[in-house]
Amino acid sequence: FGSRYLPRSPMVPLRFHSCRRCCAACCVLAVSLRFVYDPSFINVESAANRTRRLQMNKYARVALFAEEQELDEIGRDLHLNPQPPEASFEGILAELARKLWFAAEGYMDCGSLMGDHGWQSRGENPADVGRVGIGIRNVAEAMISEDWDYAIEELHTVSYAGETYLEAQQFEGLLGLLTDDEGYADPTAPMEKWPAAAESLRSLAQGSRDIAERIRDDDSSAEPMRRTAGVLDKAAELFEKQFDSVPDTKPLLADSFAVLGINPSSSKQEITEAYHKGALKCHPDTHPGDEGKEVQFRTLTQAYEAIKEAVF
Repeated sequence: FGSRYLPRSPMVPLRFHSCRRCCAACCVLAVSLRFVYDPSFINVESAANRTRRLQMNKYARVALFAEEQELDEIGRDLHLNPQPPEASFEGILAELARKLWFAAEGYMDCGSLMGDHGWQSRGENPADVGRVGIGIRNVAEAMISEDWDYAIEELHTVSYAGETYLEAQQFEGLLGLLTDDEGYADPTAPMEKWPAAAESLRSLAQGSRDIAERIRDDDSSAEPMRRTAGVLDKAAELFEKQFDSVPDTKPLLADSFAVLGINPSSSKQEITEAYHKGALKCHPDTHPGDEGKEVQFRTLTQAYEAIKEAVF
């Protein structure tokens, strides 16, 4: 060790040459003792750490362009990308909440990056973008926890939070999906409201693309909005595909009261209560994949709509 790292040199005093082996031995002893008490001093990359580093590099490479599902698979293994809480229920509203949660992530990322890159001085409003993201995140988490009143309250709030870029009317389809005709929370999500919800989600997706287009010169800020637009489009497809797959079974008005199991002389309150009671028994969210229940639910809903048009 001493001969290799402390060779003779005319620049080194003679007295140092005579004790170089002793100095080298002391160095070895010091390093050995340090390793005993602090093994991390010897920074040797283990196979596991190297594998993790390579995985993290892969995650970084695909993060800007990968689909949500691929990011989930990589990030969940590495505990890197944030994940929404697990919903205690299943169905289309649980899927919608998950999509909204990821869409909110894009808005918050974009707002933060726009602020860092000085877009406010160029006439944009990064704070509005961030507020939309926070509001949508609150809506999603309220839905996941089944706090429907709070979800509606936050949806009303977010519809006006980002008025620089989005209009309140773009959220109306989602509000209608989660509320009944009197404005109260309604987690049954009647299928006749699905087309309006899909239209609302498509409009929000286009609004996200419009934001990305306004800041297209800053690709790192625009990319989260493009990713959000894709997530919102997928959320819209949830309602479009499932609604189109159910055959039309609209009953005649004369049979509508029989479908609801009530008399034609029933009051408006009795009609509404009968519909809600029947809807809970056959709602697609509680019977996923059961086409018979979907048909039954749509028949019930259309019967209720026919009575409303004629009686209410």
